[in-house]
Amino acid sequence: MAADVELVLRWTKSRPLVLMGVDLRRGAEPWRPLLTKPIAENDGELAVHLGPQDPGRLAIKFAVIALAEIPRIAVFAVNGGEDVTKISPADAHEFKRLRRYDRWLQQARYDVTVPAA
Repeated sequence: MAADVELVLRWTKSRPLVLMGVDLRRGAEPWRPLLTKPIAENDGELAVHLGPQDPGRLAIKFAVIALAEIPRIAVFAVNGGEDVTKISPADAHEFKRLRRYDRWLQQARYDVTVPAA
């Protein structure tokens, strides 16, 4: 049974950024791009639907460009609309800081589980 997974970026509100790409991979499979074009946003939250994912380890790559200074940004995986896991930065109390025009390219791992019914 597959779980519906989203990648969610949360950052300091009213600071523009561009999500340039999101790629997925399982095991030795080739990377699979999910975005067909960049997404610009400034409201502090951006969700990308990763689709139904089978249980197991999922590798996720993402690329962000800050169009203004962003004091706090973090990336989460949301599994089945209920289970939220911070995937980058890995420490629960840590946030990434981006200066204007900084690029953040990151690869993270997420263990997909099927939420209890």
